[in-house]
Amino acid sequence: MSEEAFFKLCLRRFHNIGRSKDNFVKLLDFYNDEQLFSPVFIHEKQSYYSTFQVFNLFILEEFREKSLSLNSELQCGDWKQMLKANKEHLREENIEFSKLLKLLIAIQDYYLPEVMSDGRVGELRDYGTLILGGTFMCSKKRVVLSALQRYRNTAITAGKFKPKESLDSINLSVEEVVKWTKKVALILKGLNPLAHWHLVLKYVDFEKKQKLRGDALVAQDLHGIVDILFLFLKDLGEDLSKKGVRDAYDWFDLSKRAKTSHLPIWKERMYGEEIFTAPYKMLEFLTNEFNINPKPRAIIFTEGQEWKAISKLFAFMGYSPKLLGIEFRALGSDKLKYEKWIQFIEYMHEKQTYMFFLIDDENNARQARNKFKTKKNRINEHPHLKRTLDPLRIKIWGAKKKNSSFEEANFTNTEIVEAIKRQNKSNKITVKQVRDVRKNTSRKKGLIEAIVGRYGLKIRKEKLPEVLVDILIKKRTKRGGKRKTELEKIVCEIGQLVMFNHQPKGRDHQVQNFRTGFMG
Repeated sequence: MSEEAFFKLCLRRFHNIGRSKDNFVKLLDFYNDEQLFSPVFIHEKQSYYSTFQVFNLFILEEFREKSLSLNSELQCGDWKQMLKANKEHLREENIEFSKLLKLLIAIQDYYLPEVMSDGRVGELRDYGTLILGGTFMCSKKRVVLSALQRYRNTAITAGKFKPKESLDSINLSVEEVVKWTKKVALILKGLNPLAHWHLVLKYVDFEKKQKLRGDALVAQDLHGIVDILFLFLKDLGEDLSKKGVRDAYDWFDLSKRAKTSHLPIWKERMYGEEIFTAPYKMLEFLTNEFNINPKPRAIIFTEGQEWKAISKLFAFMGYSPKLLGIEFRALGSDKLKYEKWIQFIEYMHEKQTYMFFLIDDENNARQARNKFKTKKNRINEHPHLKRTLDPLRIKIWGAKKKNSSFEEANFTNTEIVEAIKRQNKSNKITVKQVRDVRKNTSRKKGLIEAIVGRYGLKIRKEKLPEVLVDILIKKRTKRGGKRKTELEKIVCEIGQLVMFNHQPKGRDHQVQNFRTGFMG
């Protein structure tokens, strides 16, 4: 990249690099004169640099900052004299790093698209041959990570890319590459302020990561170097475990390793062997760990529009559906037909989402619930899921009385009369009339439907549950009351269960959740 581009790149990474390009260039010229830092190449008196040189510049800036911090009265000239007095070691390191830099530049086209990927999709860049105004035209192409890996493996098999020859041409040994990999990783360990977040950052788009600043951004650059060298060593066919080389994310984890994956045993047990190859599985655990998983913790199915009324009551009783992650859905005409729901329920339970059904006692609801009691879970991957659905997750309103509905099971005759009159003041209905219909054991319809049919009332049945809940909320707000309706008890039970639905941070947690039996 050009001097200007390198200046902008460094400005985001180093606080004391100088706020003007002229000062930055003077600093680079000073380092160059002292043989501590030099451009990758010079063309027509223009210097060009590589992003990999951030490492070298970081070492020099660390020395400069430490020198100034030891003596705050040091002037710029004094600092330079101090650097000259201690430059032999830094010069030798620059010479050694120059060899590594040549290797990194030589192999970057085969590894950078994978290293800069979000763990799923990478980006191939073709700078082409056309130059306009001194700038290469760059075309970008998004490619699935597995295709990028296949491209590199094919190039190696066909002899188009020969890792061993790349190494020999620069006069570097495998041991030297291993040494540099460990050295950069060691610096990274002490530097990275986002070390605990790195597994999350691994799955973030490269352009988004570039919005970091200071040491956090330098750490991403160093991680890139470590990743490239790690992949390169693997392509050399080296047994990295024997050389003490560990994957880029656990360099300094000295706990016992698994024989096959070479991962720390605790990490394999927690995340599985696919920790770096199955990003969507991994993200499930990571988003749970950081409590940023947008997946619902529970889905509640109701008759028609009753969910609108029930969601109001959840919020009133302190269990905000929006904050707890509770979603509501209206049931279709088939209601609880087992064959219709089996696959969906099992899938959602596998994803640690509770399923609840709040339904009227009609259309063979009891028989449908009994079917779920006897049917076993069919997912072999999770043997701890014994049933498709715990029957307690299916609530039939007024289970002791047939043909009972949401309104009949949860509200008094007085509340029902008030709700009907709120909808239409012309409706003439009394508490006694509602009581008579409720006591009629021969009726085959729900309470509201029977009242409307018997007395010819004009109401919007789908809106009535909301009006009834509004009345209940108003009463509880004014007078409170120890007595809880069946509906209020169910809201409390579901709210508590969902609140403590600790979505798993790893495979062990997942199994523990399944063993509780709450998922089936």
